[in-house]
Amino acid sequence: MARKKLSIYLRTQRMRWCLSQEELGLLLGMTKSAVSRFETEDCPPSLRLVIATEVIFGAHASEAFPALYGRIQDEVMRRAGKLDTRLRKQSGKVAERKRALLSNMVHRAEL
Repeated sequence: MARKKLSIYLRTQRMRWCLSQEELGLLLGMTKSAVSRFETEDCPPSLRLVIATEVIFGAHASEAFPALYGRIQDEVMRRAGKLDTRLRKQSGKVAERKRALLSNMVHRAEL
């Protein structure tokens, strides 16, 4: 699903701004055929592509790649839950600081 969203987003934005695959490739630092592979779902997005797309089109990764962003967020939040369970057995300022970070993560995820 994330790859489908990627292809739709890239193609839609490229066409919205009247860019050819070659021109978008130039902006992304890749070939026309690489852009085509992303648009046809033959290639998963790289971190470089996500950041470059944000720079070019001005959309945050969570907006540009909602399925991919959501999947990664869910994975990180599951791991945060495991860390929270471990931190419940600890006390002190360091443990409090770590719990504050986890709390901030949950808050941002709920927005």
